[in-house]
Amino acid sequence: MTANIGPYFFTASSVVPFTLDTQLHDTTTSFYFVGHSADVNFPHDKIVLGITKYKGLTGVFSIVQNKASAYLIRGAAPADTALGGIVAITRITSNTITGYFNFNTVSGLTITNGLFTVGTP
Repeated sequence: MTANIGPYFFTASSVVPFTLDTQLHDTTTSFYFVGHSADVNFPHDKIVLGITKYKGLTGVFSIVQNKASAYLIRGAAPADTALGGIVAITRITSNTITGYFNFNTVSGLTITNGLFTVGTP
């Protein structure tokens, strides 16, 4: 996973996928993945992306429409929640999920040119 966070370039050393069964939606599965920073100066930074109603299909999922979610976690600071943007899944194989993301946060940060490839949960 990579992304631009203002002038800072985020690169993940690992990306961990997981699903969460909920009773909040008619499909009871949400798909999340967490990118852990590879930067030695910011080792606790994370980007968390989620698809609210994950059905194993490609598509563009809107944060504003509550079809996706995104969070930027900088060290020990509280999570900076996305106000708008997208998480898109462009390709699914038997063992990987690939896509892109862009979002802006409550604090005013803009995360752009986000790319991810993650293992299937």
